[in-house]
Amino acid sequence: MMSVEQTQQTVHDLLARTHSTNRLCKEEMVMAIRQTYQDTSHANVNKLPATSISHALHQDDISEFNRRLLAKLQFIEMDFRYEAIPPAYEKTFEWVFQPPLDSSWSDFTQWLRSDEPLYWISGKPAAGKSTLMKFILNDSRTREYLNEWASGKKLVISSFYFWKSGAPVQMSAEGFARTLLYQTLKQPLK
Repeated sequence: MMSVEQTQQTVHDLLARTHSTNRLCKEEMVMAIRQTYQDTSHANVNKLPATSISHALHQDDISEFNRRLLAKLQFIEMDFRYEAIPPAYEKTFEWVFQPPLDSSWSDFTQWLRSDEPLYWISGKPAAGKSTLMKFILNDSRTREYLNEWASGKKLVISSFYFWKSGAPVQMSAEGFARTLLYQTLKQPLK
């Protein structure tokens, strides 16, 4: 079993390799298009019809690469666990967004705005941990507090729910990495 640190490093490495591969592909395609037109003996290369569409071809190639990458990452059971988690009863988990009544747990909203890497949620089996996490993920306050933390930078939120009763990929580091990478790459770059 992988530790939290090993899992974080695996996901970080996957994201770095994907970003690097995507950037290198883009650079190689642009260089190939430029080289093609530099090698031509035409006096006015800029008037060739393909010159004006080279940018569009480049974007289409990137879109196709991204589409294929996402298709390779995706697996049928990817959303099964999330969809199986029941919604929280009204106001059941409101306490997570309130200041703690005592020191038995840390202030969750303060953590969302901080640089602390982990907020540990634990409990007995079937105690509602996944339901709490689904509530937190879908609550607009989570994004609001994380946007404060991001300070105007692009915010990416991805989630994975290990499922002991599910398919092997739903309880593996591979399923974890593929899901987070898939969700991250699906989000707009804006």
